[in-house]
Amino acid sequence: MKRMIAALAAVMLAVTPMTGCRKERINDKPTADSVSDEERISEDCQKAYRQMFAANYAYDGGEVCYEYMFPKIVVNELRRSGRYDDLISTFNDSQRMFVQNIQNIPQINEITEQKELTDSQLTAASNYFVKSAAEFVSVGLDPAGINITSGYELRSSITDQNGNADTDTECLVYIEDDGWKVISMSAEKLEARYKE
Repeated sequence: MKRMIAALAAVMLAVTPMTGCRKERINDKPTADSVSDEERISEDCQKAYRQMFAANYAYDGGEVCYEYMFPKIVVNELRRSGRYDDLISTFNDSQRMFVQNIQNIPQINEITEQKELTDSQLTAASNYFVKSAAEFVSVGLDPAGINITSGYELRSSITDQNGNADTDTECLVYIEDDGWKVISMSAEKLEARYKE
């Protein structure tokens, strides 16, 4: 999911997609599996990670990605403000263009490590959500109001967009009554960037 931060930045900056054309290399049009609120709340972190990873390389993965990127209060506020559909459309357009111009749909081969986050890393995750949400909405989100009950750093071996072996590291945290959320960085970076 190294593309996630770049795709999110593209949406945040409302960058107009490039107009240049390249030959489409991916013959099929990968689609994302929808995930209900109930499924997201009850699933385990490895399933959530796999769902998010696949959605990030799908033509229509925007909604799934946003549900895993942001607390429910942020997604609901985006819907209330009327911005949600445009953000999802921009995200999907960006990912579709990316997928059309790669040689291989990235895949998780094996989750190689699952390490529990420390209390300070969980606090950093709360701060991360507040700061990233502020780029989209002004709901006055407070770190103390984000009840993270557990979290893990997952490392995996993947096959990248060129068909080469690579690795991926993500943090997943569980927000009570909301489910798993994916933070696209290592626990070390999360703590360093978002500590109190």
